[in-house]
Amino acid sequence: MSAMGMLRGGLIVPLAIELAPGWSLGGQTQVDWVHYDPAGHGLEWGNTVTLGRDITERWAGFIELAARIAPESGLPWQGQFDLGFTWEARAGLQLDFGCYFGITRSAPDYVPFLGLTWRY
Repeated sequence: MSAMGMLRGGLIVPLAIELAPGWSLGGQTQVDWVHYDPAGHGLEWGNTVTLGRDITERWAGFIELAARIAPESGLPWQGQFDLGFTWEARAGLQLDFGCYFGITRSAPDYVPFLGLTWRY
């Protein structure tokens, strides 16, 4: 496969707004150039809308709606409802966990997740 055949990339445009003390609204749109084997390359689009709430000084929760479509893949669009929590262990170190729940037949029924963010 040529170097161009291995090329992949994307663009994410995020948005974050503080609604009121302790409440936030966020979202993003994402476009990715991906490789489908053996069909070649195609575009995938994803969008999210997230509502967050501080619970304590170190804990927060969020709910999110997410959608993804990949026309060249031949698969139907995927929709999901996400629920999760974040815990700031210390300044610059955050743990997040929760679960994604499929709301369309093409999305997985549920996907638990655990993440770690370290800002240095």
